[in-house]
Order: sequence, then C-alpha cells, then structure tokens
Amino acid sequence: MCYVRIASGSSWCCRFVIGKSRVAPLKALSIPRLELCAATLATKIVQLVSSQLPLDLERTVFWTDSTSVLQYIANPSRRFRVFVANRLSVIHEHSDVSQWRYVDTKNNPADIASRGLLPDNYAKTEFWIQGPVFLRRSEDYWPPRPAVLPPLPISDPEVKVKEVSAVALAENPPFNRLITYYSSWSKLVRAIAWMKRFQLFLLKKLAKKSSLEPETGCLSVEELQQATMYVIRYAQDDVFEAVKAKLTDFEEHPCLSRVGSSFGKWCPSSLRKLRPIMVQGVLRVGGRLQNSGLSVDQRHPGILPARHHVTGLIVQFYHVQQGHCGTQSVLSATREKFWIVKGNSSVRHYLKECRQCRCYKQQAYKQLMAPFLLR
Repeated sequence: MCYVRIASGSSWCCRFVIGKSRVAPLKALSIPRLELCAATLATKIVQLVSSQLPLDLERTVFWTDSTSVLQYIANPSRRFRVFVANRLSVIHEHSDVSQWRYVDTKNNPADIASRGLLPDNYAKTEFWIQGPVFLRRSEDYWPPRPAVLPPLPISDPEVKVKEVSAVALAENPPFNRLITYYSSWSKLVRAIAWMKRFQLFLLKKLAKKSSLEPETGCLSVEELQQATMYVIRYAQDDVFEAVKAKLTDFEEHPCLSRVGSSFGKWCPSSLRKLRPIMVQGVLRVGGRLQNSGLSVDQRHPGILPARHHVTGLIVQFYHVQQGHCGTQSVLSATREKFWIVKGNSSVRHYLKECRQCRCYKQQAYKQLMAPFLLR
C-alpha cells in the first residue's frame, strides 16, 4: 500500500495512490519470509511512485507490522541465508534503516488486500482509501518506535551460522610412501628386506649387546620371504582389517574342523567362498588341500585384494616373467603363491597398463594394415 500525505497548515490529508499484493507461492514459505517479500515490494512501489508522480516528495516512511523484518533490516552485521540476504540487499539499496517504522496489525490497511473485504463493509473501505487515522494527524500521534528491538537470536532459522570445520590433514605414513614409491615388485621386496635388516640392527643396538656387528653380505632367501610376507600383511591390513580381526591365528597345519563351515556378515561375499584362515598373521585361502603334498603357498595361497598397489606390482611381475602372456597365463602363475580376489577382472585391469604390450599391439596393427594403406 502506498499513500501520499499532504500537509495544509495544521491539517493533513492522506490519500491512496497504489496498492499491490501477491499470491503466496506454492512452495511453503515461513511468515517472516513472506513479510520480507512484502517489505521488498514496498521499496519497489516507492521507486515507481516517485518516478511517475509529478510531486516533490519530502521524505518516505515505510511501515511494517513484523518485528522480525525490522530486526533483519537493522542487523547489517549478521549473515543471512540467500533468500533473506537477496531481499535485504534490495531494501538497503532503496531505503535507509531510519525510514522503517512499526505499525500494529489493527492499523495496517495492507492486510485488507490479503484477507479480502466484503462490499458492504464501508468502514474498512474508508480505511483502505484514506489510510490509517494516525497519518491524518501530527507525528506526535504516530505509533511509537520500538525503544530497543530485541537482538536477533543466533537460533533464528534465517541466520547463517558460520560453520567451522576442522580439517585434519592426515600425513601419509612413511611406510605407505615406501610402498607406493616402488613400481617394481622385486625392488620393493628387496627394499623392505634391507629395511628389516637395519631395523633388527637397531633393536640389537638398543639392547646394548657387546658383540654387536652389523650383518653384511647379500640378502638371504629367508629375508626375502619374510619381506614378502610383510608386504602381503600390509596389503591385507589395508583392506581386510575387519576380517582379520575376527579370525584367530592357526597353527602351521590348520585343521579343517577348526576352520568352520560358515562365516557371518562380517566376512565379505568375495572372501566367504575362499574359507579364509590366518596363518602367522597372513590371511590365506582355506579348503581341503591341507592334507595334500603341495607346498604351503600352493595349499593355502595368500589372499590379495582386487585393487591395490601391491596387487598391481605382483601382477606386473608375473606378467613380465611369463613373457607378457595373457590374463589366464598370468593368473595361473600368480595362484601358485597368491589368490587375487576377483582375479580375472583384476589381472585384466592391470595388464591394460603394460606399455610394452601397448607398443607391441600398435606395431602389429601397423604391420597388419600396411598392405591396405599402401593401396
């Protein structure tokens, strides 16, 4: 609602200029948001009237019966949500905080537009055209400005709370960096073997043994085997930690009756058929080959996750060892010591990364297509 108040001596005249109302959107909005939309519409109406009305307006006063709108307008330091912030920016652009005043609901004619009015209600019709009574009197009779508006609570749903998130940058452990540093399985095993030898030397030094001499010479087969199992345990702990926590360490020759015949939900479906057992901290495949004359690695191969850096190094090692053969040959050679979960898809995935095979395929394709290209 927009009224023009004209002073003539000691009397004032107030007349209706323009009124505008909007239908509430289908999406449910809170009452403070609807009131803020009405306040934004009021500033736009004033801009329209001041540009079209051939009168010099002395000043403009905005009235609202919502204390929440007054709180929003009078709090420039708060950060509001996008809906409220966009409308407050329009209000602050076309008006000042001192121009906004409070009017009670009984003296607010704008409610007639939203609540409707019957034609026989002449009193409200006059109230609509001439405006509230206090506008036809001096400013001393105007509704008093609230002495102190209560501070806008932080719990208000429109106040944007500053989210403080603590981000802890987990530093990559040194052993993880060592594992991912190497792109060759043999080099990784040798590096771990040298590290374990040096670790054993430091432990002896801490024990303050008199006859302490560092072990020299080439790495032994036993050291390389221990390093291999150490890396396998690392890969299993990285993926199958929950499964290993449920299993107990069996003896060197586990009994089938102790392995059990069923596993709970804690065992993934990809491992459930393998009847996993744990021997000396290494997760291995169970089954009925325990009484065979095969070696321990062939009877109970160590389980490797489908996608892991260690798995990729082992597949690449056997791929080169088998003369860059295909998936089935590499998988068969790998299963002499290790059982890769989802072996076909995993081996196929890592063989695609072999650069030598790619170059060979490109050269073979060029040689095959050369006769046709010359034509």
